[in-house]
Amino acid sequence: MRERTLEIVIGVLVATAGLLSIGYFWNSMRKEQTKVQTDLYSLIAPNANGLLSVNRPQLLYHMLEANSAIKQSFATYVPPLYQVLIFKSSLPSLLLSFHPEGVLIYAKANKEQIDYLETKLLLPLMGGYAPIKRQVKGINYTFFAEKGNRYFGYYRTESEWVGSYNRLLLEASAQCLSHPTNNQPQLMELRKKADKNAMMNLFLPTAPFNLYTNLSGDSTIWRMDKILWAGSDLFVNNKKLCCFSLWPERMPTDSLYQPMADTLTLRIGTFLPGMVVSGGLNSENGQAYYTACIPIQ
Repeated sequence: MRERTLEIVIGVLVATAGLLSIGYFWNSMRKEQTKVQTDLYSLIAPNANGLLSVNRPQLLYHMLEANSAIKQSFATYVPPLYQVLIFKSSLPSLLLSFHPEGVLIYAKANKEQIDYLETKLLLPLMGGYAPIKRQVKGINYTFFAEKGNRYFGYYRTESEWVGSYNRLLLEASAQCLSHPTNNQPQLMELRKKADKNAMMNLFLPTAPFNLYTNLSGDSTIWRMDKILWAGSDLFVNNKKLCCFSLWPERMPTDSLYQPMADTLTLRIGTFLPGMVVSGGLNSENGQAYYTACIPIQ
């Protein structure tokens, strides 16, 4: 009887161990799957005015150093601390989203890379003062105090790092971890077409540009109201900074797009005063391509 009881106990223990092993395996698989599926674009806070993916930080650094006007224009939109993180973190690529409230910076990074950001870059820049740790709705945040009662904060996961000067923007992004944003399909489609080998990829909502053209010389106006996002690959070619844009829909007529291309070239020039912007429109198989360049040297 005692042997039978012992046999039953051993059987129960073996079965329990097996169930625990299976549970651990599936839990690990679920965590790994979540980590793989987490995408930086799904963490973008709502109402972004533009997105900039920096694919080749060192090439961007040398380009900015070669032209003070472009460097000044870049600094208008990207705060100095963000530039340090882009150029000195050794991260292969970073993503920035621009909002009315401020700028968010995103990166794929492991624990060692994030620790380097905190101890070797952020701590010295912030005077060596220990950061403030805080948990909000289950998300762990780290805040560094800067001069002028200003704070730079970030949150981290096993493979992502997101930072901003604006706490509300940061929290809005962090909430996307549990409720990923369903960014517009058009933006996601443009992102797939972007050249990852380009120095940068730029994505802008088209509404602020208010691009339109008259049809057939009459009072009929065609607007880009169905085209919500436009994307461009930024690269250096023959000592020029160029952007290559795939027009978001097929080209119905040459007369429709050329006036828009001319207007867009003028609009780009307003962001870079004193610089000559050359733009052109090409088409192939009914698809329009817009290219604009400015001299670096």
